[in-house]
Amino acid sequence: VIGRHNIDLYPHQRGLQDLIHRGKDPRDIWTAVILRGLGVPELSELDWVERVEWVSQEWEAVDRALQRADENAKGRTELFLFDAIDRLHSDRSLNDQLVTGILQVALDLRMNTRNIRAKVFIRHDMLSALPLNFADASKIISNATELTWTRTNLYGLLFHYLGNEEHPY
Repeated sequence: VIGRHNIDLYPHQRGLQDLIHRGKDPRDIWTAVILRGLGVPELSELDWVERVEWVSQEWEAVDRALQRADENAKGRTELFLFDAIDRLHSDRSLNDQLVTGILQVALDLRMNTRNIRAKVFIRHDMLSALPLNFADASKIISNATELTWTRTNLYGLLFHYLGNEEHPY
């Protein structure tokens, strides 16, 4: 889950900036994050620069690792959540590149796997400002769901949460 930082799960702002400045494709960065989250053993002892390099050079091994993980997940969904992506980086153009990469990887997972999915929480204004100029980008827009919370929904969620607590406050 992007949002709360854990260096084992994904690189932080400075790491992301370094990877982009090294010429790494954002799709390779996020594919490395997905593969790391799936526990692909080839990536376990590598740092983030090496992981992204491996993804960019070993396309066949990447495809096999995703296929293996997809087959192993039969009957359940491996879900990757990307939230607070407006805070990936403070530089807007760099952030846009990173977010576009996330959306491309999410679409690739949807098209190429049955059991591995990525859900991306993105503000409407951010999505509309992105240069979505990659193949099938329209599928991202057509599958978007607007999350709106009314006051009643929020109170309902609060009472549901409180009602299910083992030790109410």
